[in-house]
Amino acid sequence: MSVRSYPSNIAETRVRKRYIPRGANEFHNEKQPLIKGTVSFIIVKDAWDGMTDHIPAGRTETLKSVETAITVIEGLRDLDGGRVCEVADHTDLPSSTAYKYLNTLRKHDLVVKESGQYRLGLRFLTFGGYVRNAAVPTDRIWEMLKTIANRTGEMTHFTTEEHGRPVMLYAFRGETGVQTRTNVGQRLYMHQVASGKAILSTMADEEIRAIVDRHGLPKATKNTTTDPEALFTEIERIRETGVAFNREESAKGVHAVGVPLAPDEGTAIGAFTIAGPASRLTGDRLTEELPAALDEAVNELELCLRYGQNPQSATG
Repeated sequence: MSVRSYPSNIAETRVRKRYIPRGANEFHNEKQPLIKGTVSFIIVKDAWDGMTDHIPAGRTETLKSVETAITVIEGLRDLDGGRVCEVADHTDLPSSTAYKYLNTLRKHDLVVKESGQYRLGLRFLTFGGYVRNAAVPTDRIWEMLKTIANRTGEMTHFTTEEHGRPVMLYAFRGETGVQTRTNVGQRLYMHQVASGKAILSTMADEEIRAIVDRHGLPKATKNTTTDPEALFTEIERIRETGVAFNREESAKGVHAVGVPLAPDEGTAIGAFTIAGPASRLTGDRLTEELPAALDEAVNELELCLRYGQNPQSATG
């Protein structure tokens, strides 16, 4: 809101002008009592949703300062911390600019400085924890993840989708599990991983095409599916079986199996996966044993989420 007051002998009227989006022909005026001695012209913009109606299609309004801050944050992550000159070189920013952004982020506890080195601060966990807890039913998913890991002994993950990309929310390693290249919070591509393909199988074809149009089908290994028709053929198979596989499609030497979690029988809220060395996750263990363990656990959790704590309430 922009308010301007001007000295005046007019004491009876305040003219209130309400902004009308471009395309309208006039201002709306209304008379209201006014304190003697001023006349205020208050121009009130329409709500943001009305304003955005006039932004050309495909155009995105952004703030360069915010984009630069994100560049600095991502630079610190890529460098695993660094000095001002290192951050400046990595981000192609002048050293003076990098310094100002680093110290602004430090002021808000988003960056920590130790012995001349800057690194990301633990305050990011506050935001990450909040977002993760708001995204899915945290406690039940975490407990089921541990159950699957303990039953199979393998590395287990729970992944959701945001903006057409799979984002890992949880990971738990069983007794013989092996850490893969994927970490909590990491974004990959839907077509490269079992979790992503499992979630895609619950989406409408139009949604899948929109994701492919937006992100493409980038290749991670020689086994990655890069042909849209081949991807849709695989998705149809997943819809029939309820199980998605990753056979060295995101990383060499890693196999995975995934099952979607869709308690409302619509688009999945995420997917559980089991991942491990291709040498161990093979044959019937990959195609029969592990899918059965996942399917049993996911079915139990879906009933709990759909009908409450006791799955037997579904029959009564």
